[in-house]
Amino acid sequence: MKISAVITDNASTMTAAWRILKQEYKHIIFMGCTAHGLNLLVGDIMQLDWAMKIFSNAKKLLNFLKNILFQVPFLNVTKLLYIIKKLVLNYQ
Repeated sequence: MKISAVITDNASTMTAAWRILKQEYKHIIFMGCTAHGLNLLVGDIMQLDWAMKIFSNAKKLLNFLKNILFQVPFLNVTKLLYIIKKLVLNYQ
């Protein structure tokens, strides 16, 4: 069996193992998983106040739209837009 690449998470133990294995298997490419790296990045971003606020407002909007979906035909479009702006953009 021919192996050309090894992809793992980005843990320090994995990068240490890559260094050891690269010495014997120079033809193999060792790299961290991009999806795992992006997951870690998004997790860190979501800890920031501004990101949490955006996420919270998006959840509120989604719940609002799900709860009133059956009422939409009866709502005035201007009133609906006003409600959404107030909810998402925190208009007074």
